[in-house]
Amino acid sequence: MDSHRSQSRLINGILIAVFIGSATLTVIALRANSQTSQRLYEALLEADQSGENVEESLDELRTYIYSHMNTEIGSENGIHPPIQLQGTYSRLVSEEQERVDKINDTVYETAQSQCEQQFGAGSLRDGRVQCVEKYIEQNSVEVSEAVSPDLYRFDFESPIWSPDLAGYSLLVAVVVGLILCLRAISALLRKVLT
Repeated sequence: MDSHRSQSRLINGILIAVFIGSATLTVIALRANSQTSQRLYEALLEADQSGENVEESLDELRTYIYSHMNTEIGSENGIHPPIQLQGTYSRLVSEEQERVDKINDTVYETAQSQCEQQFGAGSLRDGRVQCVEKYIEQNSVEVSEAVSPDLYRFDFESPIWSPDLAGYSLLVAVVVGLILCLRAISALLRKVLT
């Protein structure tokens, strides 16, 4: 009986050590996942500001978050608000504004030319100003809403469990924890029933 009891204590001690070790490793690995996603997020923001390698940085962050636990950025439990590529969005809006300005400059020049032919050059004759205004109103272009800010906002969700160091150590901790609970319940039942 003593041999059985000491063997049971040895097994329990080993299981407790494995549980503590795997639980500790889980916490360390989850923290490392979070820090890596934060580093990738900051690299994305730098790429967005510089305008270089934005898609590559975004894909790297997306891939990492989708394949690792505890890596969310921008959701309720995240560190930052949703990922917003402000630099990219601002550059596209500026490009759109420049495009519209060029078109409108051309429209104004065309209006001047056509209305001069119709009403004569060099004077503001009756109808010439209205002609220019009407032509500009009919042919000018406004900045479109084509550059939607929603296309440059992202919120990636990490999985509940992932096949990485954090996931496997969590799995070991849960299984060993369950075994310890079952052993404790079994020992308690043996005491009560004997």
